Amino acid sequence: MRVLLLPALVTALLAANPVHAEEPMTRAEALELCKRVAEIAEAVMESRQAGVPMVKLMETVPDNSVYQSIIIDAYQKMRIPPDFPDMQRSAITDFQDQQYGECLRQLLPK
Repeated sequence: MRVLLLPALVTALLAANPVHAEEPMTRAEALELCKRVAEIAEAVMESRQAGVPMVKLMETVPDNSVYQSIIIDAYQKMRIPPDFPDMQRSAITDFQDQQYGECLRQLLPK
């Protein structure tokens, strides 16, 4: 199950991108960071659609982090019954795209 990968993704993202960087982020760095955010969003929504309790995911991420926001956003979305795998995949992809787009809006110059 993908939920097992979430702590590893979060750890890798935190290690690669300190919160208080000394220098401004380049476009390439922003794109890479947002790609990782999208991967986390995908894993979170897959867990949501698989029925993993929100509390289990919240236990895997740092307090007051962007990851908590992603989890909260995912759990505000409807859970699609497993009888509809195509709809589940669409919900996962839509959520991933939404989080990726929001990340880009925040990090790329206007």
